[in-house]
Amino acid sequence: WVFWVFAAYVGLALAHAPVLVELGTGPQLILLAILTTFAIDTAALFVGVSIGRHKLAPKISPKKSWEGAVGGVIGGVIAAIAIDAAFDIQFSVVPAGILGAILGVVGVIGDLYESWIKRRADVKDSGTIIPGHGGILDRLDSVIPNVAVVYWAAVWSGI
Repeated sequence: WVFWVFAAYVGLALAHAPVLVELGTGPQLILLAILTTFAIDTAALFVGVSIGRHKLAPKISPKKSWEGAVGGVIGGVIAAIAIDAAFDIQFSVVPAGILGAILGVVGVIGDLYESWIKRRADVKDSGTIIPGHGGILDRLDSVIPNVAVVYWAAVWSGI
């Protein structure tokens, strides 16, 4: 049943992408979701490698640290504000920053959830499309839920 829940989660989250594109600033919002998530992942990696000492979820993802997660959230705040301004998406600075922080938290949760599913399935990599990266799900594990978050943030903000 765990794998059916995962399949439903992935399907429902990704179903937000086509409706997100249909919003007035849809293409820019998709870029906001993707680029902010990549910035979050990058900031978390650099901070975690540099100063990470406290394990976030050692049984699920042993290399992730609380310091990296916080660095990722801060990176998300900065990235969301910058991307919102660059693409003129129409969030103001504070809502864009809050959205970036939420994307940081949700991205970490999505990453840990995908890692947990892989551990339950006793699978190291979820595919070989991107060699050395654990598969396509490892590249999208944070993006998948963040697309849904950006959709709802845009709808609730009237963008």
